[in-house]
Amino acid sequence: MMLLPFSPERRYQKHWNTSRMNLPKMSLKDRTNLYVGDIMELLEFICNTTYFIFDGTIMQQKFGTAMGSPVSAAVVNFYMEKLEQKALSTAPVNCKPRLWKQYVDNILEAIKKDQIAEFTDHLNAVDETGSIKFTYKEESNGTIPFLDLLFRHRPYGAVSTSIPETHPYRPISTFQVTPSH
Repeated sequence: MMLLPFSPERRYQKHWNTSRMNLPKMSLKDRTNLYVGDIMELLEFICNTTYFIFDGTIMQQKFGTAMGSPVSAAVVNFYMEKLEQKALSTAPVNCKPRLWKQYVDNILEAIKKDQIAEFTDHLNAVDETGSIKFTYKEESNGTIPFLDLLFRHRPYGAVSTSIPETHPYRPISTFQVTPSH
């Protein structure tokens, strides 16, 4: 079983994944007098009328959301959550990952080594726009970096984490997770 950090190469800025936060359970009526159609029309307007200056020339952005726009994070998170759900639910049975943990545009997964290529091809076929490409790194010597942590296989299926020596902030302690099966 391999741990792989997948990174979808995106054409937009990295953002916090707010779609999974514990937000208060409020209906749209509780938050605004706008109808869903109104919100969608405003969102479409915002996404299709992004202008910027480059080298003294005013240009219009043709694809994606503007980096730094307040609406970008929400649009990206909605799209990626839908893409992730579709990818995992339609993955070939023989290569579904045992572990899938996503943070922004980084994914840590556990999958059999001989299924990496097939699963990567599947992930890259799910996005019908062709604007997202998943890449991966395989673990080396039982370790793999993910975000600012170094994951390490331990005996009996346990996994430990540490902060790499080269990181500017050194760990005070590390933790170990042992499967309960």
